[in-house]
Amino acid sequence: MRWFTILAGLAVCWDVYAQAVVKIDTALPDTVIDTALADTKLDTLWHGRVFHAPLTDTYLQSSTLASELVQGNHATSTAGSVVYSSTGAEFDGSSSVSFTISGVVNKAELTYMMRFIPDSAHTSNTNERIFSTTAANTYVQKRNTAGGNALRIVAGNNTNIAEIAAATYGPSWNVGVENTLIVTLNDTTNRTNAWLNGTQILVEDTTAFAVVDDNDMIMGVGGSVGYNGKILDFLVYGRIVTAAEMAVFDNGGLI
Repeated sequence: MRWFTILAGLAVCWDVYAQAVVKIDTALPDTVIDTALADTKLDTLWHGRVFHAPLTDTYLQSSTLASELVQGNHATSTAGSVVYSSTGAEFDGSSSVSFTISGVVNKAELTYMMRFIPDSAHTSNTNERIFSTTAANTYVQKRNTAGGNALRIVAGNNTNIAEIAAATYGPSWNVGVENTLIVTLNDTTNRTNAWLNGTQILVEDTTAFAVVDDNDMIMGVGGSVGYNGKILDFLVYGRIVTAAEMAVFDNGGLI
C-alpha cells in the first residue's frame, strides 16, 4: 500500500509538471517561433523590453525565452544608440534596429500589432516612421505639419493605403504612455483596417494593393523619418486576428 501511494503521488506530480511545460525551441531563428506555437500563426515576435512579464500561458516563463526574444537579440543590425530597459527599447530619432522577415510579409492576410510609447504629440512638426520594411514597401508614419499630421499607412508594393486624419486618430494617441496599434491587411479582398488603443481609426479601406516579400523590418527607422520614443512589442501574424485577440493585446497580453 505504501509503494502504491508513493507511485500514485509521483504520477500526479509528473502530470502537473508535464502540463506546466510549454515546448519552446532553445535556438529560435530570427522570425520563426517554435512549432509548438504554430497554431497561432505567429510569424514574428520582437521585444524591446529587457523582460516581459507576466507572460501569457502561451509562452514559457523562462530565461531561455527571455534571452531569445528580448533586447532585439536577433537583430541583424543596429544603427545609433538604442537603449533597452524594462519599459521598452528607446529610439532617439536617429537610431534603429533591423531584423530578418523574409518569407513573412508576403502572406495574403497579415496583422501587425505593436506596443509603443511616443515622445511626440500627434500634432508635432515631425515625420516619424514607427516601423518599416527596408524597402519601405510597408510602414506606418506620423506625418509633420505640412502633411496635416496624418497617420500614413503604406502596404504591399509601397501603396499608400490611407492618410488617417489627425482629428480621427489624435484623440487616441497618448504621449509618454503605452499605446497599442493594430493594422490588418487582406490582399485577397483589398481591405485594410487599423485600431489605436482599441479605437478603430481606419474602417474597411478598399485601396488595392499587392503584398510583396521584404527581407528586413526596421524598428525606429532613423534618418529623416526617425521615430522618437519606445517600442515594447512588435508582432506579425499571417492571418487576420479576431476582435477577442485584439482585446487581449490591448489589455497587455500576447495572443
